[in-house]
Parts: sequence; C-alpha cells; structure tokens
Amino acid sequence: RASFTWPVPTGLRAGGYTLKSAALPGEVTLVDNEASFFVSLATRQVRVLYMEGSQSRHPYDGGMAHACEFLPTAFAESGDIECDLFTLPYQDARGEPLQYCRGVDASHEPVRDPARTLPQRAEDWAAYDVVIVSDIDKETFTPEQMEWVRDLTLQRGAGFCMIGGNLSFDTGRYDQTVWEKLIPVDCTAFGFGHGWRPIRPIFPASVRSHPILRLDDDAAVRDAMLDCHPLCKGYHDVRRLKPGAV
Repeated sequence: RASFTWPVPTGLRAGGYTLKSAALPGEVTLVDNEASFFVSLATRQVRVLYMEGSQSRHPYDGGMAHACEFLPTAFAESGDIECDLFTLPYQDARGEPLQYCRGVDASHEPVRDPARTLPQRAEDWAAYDVVIVSDIDKETFTPEQMEWVRDLTLQRGAGFCMIGGNLSFDTGRYDQTVWEKLIPVDCTAFGFGHGWRPIRPIFPASVRSHPILRLDDDAAVRDAMLDCHPLCKGYHDVRRLKPGAV
C-alpha cells in the first residue's frame, strides 16, 4: 500500500475528475482501478482579474472618480467578488506593462505597485474565474498570456469580457487573435474605431432576460428601466456580429 499527493487545479468553481491506476501483474480484478469524484471549492468568492487602461475621470459621489474605481467598488459591495486590479501607467500606453493597483487615495488617484506584475504562469491565471480587459492594446500581453486566458475560458469555464475604449477591439489590434475568438464580434483589421458621439443603446427582446440586464425580477419594470437607459458616451462601431450572436 502506498500514498501519494495529487494536486487538483482549482480555477473552476467545481469539476468532476477520474483517477485511474495502472494494472499490476497478477491483479484479480481491475474494476477498482478507477474512481470518479466531484470537487467543489469551499469558498463562494468569485475571483476577478480586472485590467483597465482608461485614465479618465467621471463625476461620482461629489468628486471626480477614476475610471478604474467603478467596477472594483461594485464588486466589493456585492460581498462575494474578489478583484485584483491592474492599470496602465498613462492613457493610450500601447505595450506598456500593467501595474497592480491597491485602490485609490483620497483624491481618487490610483495607488499603484509597479513591483507586482500580471501573472507570469498559467497556474496563476487559473486562480481567476473572470478576466476583464478594458481599453488596453494587445501589445501589452505576451502570446503566452493570451493563450492562457483562452485556455482558462474554453477549458476551465471562466468568463472573459472586453470593454470598449481607445485601445479595444479593432483599435486595440485584436483582429485574428485568440482573444477575438472569445467575444461575439469580429475585430476587423481596419474597422470603424471608437467614437465619442453619445448614443442610446437598444436592447432586443431576445436579450432582456439575460442575467446582465435583469435589473428587476418584474419584466415590466425591467423593460421600463432598459427603455429609459441613459446615453452611452462612446461606442465601438463594430459592424460584424459572429453567427449566433445577438
């Protein structure tokens, strides 16, 4: 009888596994050489890796909040989402390394820690359940990092979200990259780019029950809220949806 340690990857919230042992000479039966089991993480915290390139300021709570504040604040208020925030050092910094951000100070200025870099190993990326990239050019990431995120999404069931900005989608040069395969639009090499003209979003009936847009359990109230949605102050003029996307 022998014992051994088997590390199980925990990037998933839960998953099924099968353990098999090789047959030994003279074994009477091989039925007990295989066992299947299910592993679920003990913590209910969702781990998010959020990377923000925008340096803009927006009115908020009597001041001018930094663009990187809003999502981490909402995540913290939810009570069950942990967020690691990385930001670019300045606006439109193509190819510059991202810096870890511990939060913002009293003047809403990001408190950066340049010594902490993006995860450098596949297993470190596997610790996250969601990856969000906003207003950051593809040159910021190594081919390996992009592959790890692709594998994290397609093989481990994590979520991936790209948010618009000067350096997103086509203007971020994501055409024909592995990350383009994870989003519902085609980033044409010479697209129509990012525009600043205010535009009112239109929500088709087929998407109004999606969890992201389910602002109220009452469908009538939800429809009323979506119908009076404020103008978006910028957009990407991406004119090619992938088959099946709505």
